[in-house]
Amino acid sequence: MTEVPEHLRKRAEEARAKAAAAKAAADAPAEAPAEELSAEQQEAASKIPAHLLGNMWSQQWSNIYPLVEPYKGQPSIDVTKALKKKGFTSKQMVEQAEAFF
Repeated sequence: MTEVPEHLRKRAEEARAKAAAAKAAADAPAEAPAEELSAEQQEAASKIPAHLLGNMWSQQWSNIYPLVEPYKGQPSIDVTKALKKKGFTSKQMVEQAEAFF
């Protein structure tokens, strides 16, 4: 399983809340309260199966990009100018990426 970034988890929670509110408005009688999730269920709920992301190693998110696009209708963010301004070399970029993990 792959960990879902916090901003995507928040967007998914908002979408679930909106869907639940719409369903509640459509259903006149009140439903029984949902059961609380165990710690294991909560952990599993925060992850998504890797095969949904585009390939079995979760290297691409092409299958769900339309759902998680950070800025809808905007071009991709290009950080080239910022990297050049800071004087980053190829080696520094690799080191920065390695430090992330």
